[in-house]
Amino acid sequence: MLPQTRFQYIELAELDSTNEEAKRLVQAEALRGPAIIRAHHQTAGRGTQGRTWHSPAGVGLYFSVVHPFASWVDVPPALVPVTPLFTLAAGVACAESIRELTGLEIQLKPINDLYVQRQKLGGILVESLISQNQCQALITGIGLNVFEHAAMVEACRQEGRGNQPISLEACIPPHRFERFRQLDGGQGQALMRELCEGIAGNLDGFYQQLIQGQSQLILDRYTQLQLPDTELKF
Repeated sequence: MLPQTRFQYIELAELDSTNEEAKRLVQAEALRGPAIIRAHHQTAGRGTQGRTWHSPAGVGLYFSVVHPFASWVDVPPALVPVTPLFTLAAGVACAESIRELTGLEIQLKPINDLYVQRQKLGGILVESLISQNQCQALITGIGLNVFEHAAMVEACRQEGRGNQPISLEACIPPHRFERFRQLDGGQGQALMRELCEGIAGNLDGFYQQLIQGQSQLILDRYTQLQLPDTELKF
C-alpha cells in the first residue's frame, strides 16, 4: 500500500506545464497547502537545462508536486533549497513508489533520470520559486512514460542525448498492465492518481529529512539505486 497523502489533487486535461501552473497558483495564493497538479497533456513541458519534455496526450503521466513553504511545518522562513539533494530525494521517492505499485526495480541516472533495464522511463525537474530572497515553494515536476507510442521514441530522438526510451507498458506483464489501460472505466485513472499520491507522500518524507539535516540517508539510498557505471557530481 502506497502512503496516504495530505495533498490537494488537481487534474486538468491540458496545460502548458504543470510546473508553470504550480508557480501561478502559488503566486496567486490559490493553494490550500501541498498539492499535486496533473495534466493529461502538456503543450510546453520542460526538462533540465531548458530542454523540452514532450508530453503528448494519452502517453505518459505528467504532474508536479508543490510544497508551498508557508504551509510546511518547521521550515525556516529564509531557507532557500537550491541544493541538488532535493532532486536526488525525488528520484528515490519515485523509484520506491513505482516499485511498490508495479514491482519494477527502478535505477537512477544522475542526476534526474529514472531508468529500467538501462532505458529511460522518466525524468524529474525540481525548481524553487523565489521571491524577495525567500523560497515561496518547492516544485517537483515528474514525467513518466506509461504507454508505448511513437511520440515517446521521437521525443528521445529530438532530445539528442542518446537515451533509449521505455514505458511501463513495455516493462509490466500484459495481464498486470491491463489495469492501467482501463482509463474510461476509472480503474486506470485511479492507479495513476495512486502513483501520483504515493510519490508525493514519499517526497514529503524525504524532503523533511533534508530540511532536518539528514542528507546522508538520502545519499546512501540514492547510491544504492544508482545506475552502474554512472557518476554522481554536484
